[in-house]
Amino acid sequence: MFRKESVMKNNRILTAHTGHINRMNLKAVKDFFLPILLVNSKNQILYANSAAITFYGYEKSELLKMNINHLNKNANASGITEPTLINLGRRLEYNALHYTKQGLPVEVHVNIFSIEYYGFNMFYFIAPVSMYNTDLGRNDFFKDAFKKMLDLILEITQNRDPYTYSHQKRVANLSYEIGNQLGLSKNEKVGLYLAGILHDVGKLGIPISILLKPGKLDKEEYDIIKTHCEIGAEYLKDFRIPWPIHKYVLQHHERLNGSGYPYGLTGKEIEFESKIIAVSDVAEAMLSNRSYRSALDMDVVLGELSQAKNTLFDAEIVDVCIRIIKDGTFKWEKLLHDEIIEIIS
Repeated sequence: MFRKESVMKNNRILTAHTGHINRMNLKAVKDFFLPILLVNSKNQILYANSAAITFYGYEKSELLKMNINHLNKNANASGITEPTLINLGRRLEYNALHYTKQGLPVEVHVNIFSIEYYGFNMFYFIAPVSMYNTDLGRNDFFKDAFKKMLDLILEITQNRDPYTYSHQKRVANLSYEIGNQLGLSKNEKVGLYLAGILHDVGKLGIPISILLKPGKLDKEEYDIIKTHCEIGAEYLKDFRIPWPIHKYVLQHHERLNGSGYPYGLTGKEIEFESKIIAVSDVAEAMLSNRSYRSALDMDVVLGELSQAKNTLFDAEIVDVCIRIIKDGTFKWEKLLHDEIIEIIS
C-alpha cells in the first residue's frame, strides 16, 4: 500500500540524511526521559538522544556506527524491517533483552513507530521493564509517559508538517468549546481535547510529498491519506489513560450516512466525541488556507455545514459550531494545553 522511496542508495545520501536528522530541532526528543533511537529501514542507528547514550553506556559516535541488532542478541526480536512494520500497521511493541556497552543484560519494553521522514524511518522508544513492573509503578509510569509523549509527538509534527500541527491545535480548541457548550463533563472534555490535538497524528506515517502536494491529490494519493485514521489509532491504542482516544481518532472521518471512512459507520455506531471532532475538523479546514486553495469565505463555510446536518454531521453539534464561529469571540489559538495537562496530573 505504501510506496517506499529509496533515499539511501549510497553513502553520500546516507551521510546527508543523517546530518539532516541531527540538525532537527527536536528538543522534546533530545530531552525525553526514555532512550530514543531513530533507525532507518536497514536498522542503522541515525540518532540517539541523551537518555539512550546514558542507558547503553556508549559514546554518541559509537552508537551512530551501530546497527540496532548490536544492542539485542536476538535478531528475530529487534531485527524489524520497514516492510514488516507497514504490514503491522506501522507500530510494533514487544519486550526484549538489550545489552549495554559493559555487556550487562537489561530487559526492556520497546515501542517502534514508523514515521516517514526522508523515506521510512523508525523511532525506537525503549523503557526498562523494571520501571513499571508493579501495578502502581505501571500506572504512574504510563501517566507520566503519556504527558511527555504528547509533547514529543506535537513537536515532531510541528517540525515535519507545520500545517497539521496548527490544524490539530485549532480543531482541539474548537472541539473543546463545542463540548463545553453541549454540557460535557470536565473529564469528557479532556478526552475530547486530547483526541482533537492528536486526531491527525497518523499523518506522521504519510509521505511528506503527498501531505504537502501543492495541487489536488489523485485517487491513489487520496487513498494513502485516508489511512491516517487507522495509523493514528494504532499509535495511540495502548496508552494507559482513562479515555479511548484511539477510537475517537479512528472514527473522525466517519459520517452519519455511512459515506465516511475507514469503516463506513453510521449514526449511533460513531462515538459522540468523534462526531464533534468531525465537525470541528471540516470547519477549521474550510476556514484555513490549504496547499491547493485559499481559505473559504465564512458564509460559504457555514452554508456547507448547515447543508450537511443530519446527513453527514450531527445537527446539534453543527448548530453549536455555527453559533461559536458566528459569535466572533472564539479564540482559535488559545492555550489550553497546560490546563489539560494539569487535569491529567
